[in-house]
Amino acid sequence: MTEEHGIGCYIKFIGKEFELRKEEQLKKYNLTSQQVNIIFYLAKHKNELINQKGLENVFSLSNATISGILKRLEQKNFIQRKFINSNKEKYIFLDQKGLDIEQDIINEVKNIEEKLLKGFTLDEKEKLINFFKRINENIKEVKND
Repeated sequence: MTEEHGIGCYIKFIGKEFELRKEEQLKKYNLTSQQVNIIFYLAKHKNELINQKGLENVFSLSNATISGILKRLEQKNFIQRKFINSNKEKYIFLDQKGLDIEQDIINEVKNIEEKLLKGFTLDEKEKLINFFKRINENIKEVKND
């Protein structure tokens, strides 16, 4: 099998283009792609308690990076961090402004994904997702070596 580029290059190309399209579609909200990712994740998991450490793990980003993203989202009134019960840990929730745009963000991301997968059968989409899940698990093992 001859390839013009290795799989890592294709994953990077696709990821970069996806992020660019997302930023382009959502620039009306004055949000970066990473900020959109956080809002999208919070929207999809709004029935769960999510803390900063959890976001660090989900997005494989450092404490400082996640902290900066959350700080800017909080300043823009898209999220709020608050204590639940007497727990010493703050949890992250979409604020009203975040709730107001939640469905737009979900729809825009789905729209971009549909465009990326145009021409794929349902079976091909499912296989592709499973391949990416396996790659993601494999890369975690490499990271731990």
